[in-house]
Amino acid sequence: MSSFDALTELRRSAGTQLDPEYVEILASLLAGRDFSYRHGEDADFDAELALDARIDEHASAGTTRAPRIAAKA
Repeated sequence: MSSFDALTELRRSAGTQLDPEYVEILASLLAGRDFSYRHGEDADFDAELALDARIDEHASAGTTRAPRIAAKA
């Protein structure tokens, strides 16, 4: 399915299954970009793993201490 076809389908569902405002926001973000389906052998797994590592590192930053528990009154 092409990016154009996918966006057409999203717009067709807008208002019934999807919020039209969010569909148009997504459409504006994707304007002029090709997000067509790629086969697994074409994927850059090293880049994907590096992104996962950065997300995990960011998410765990500052979590070395135990969380504080509020005292009950």
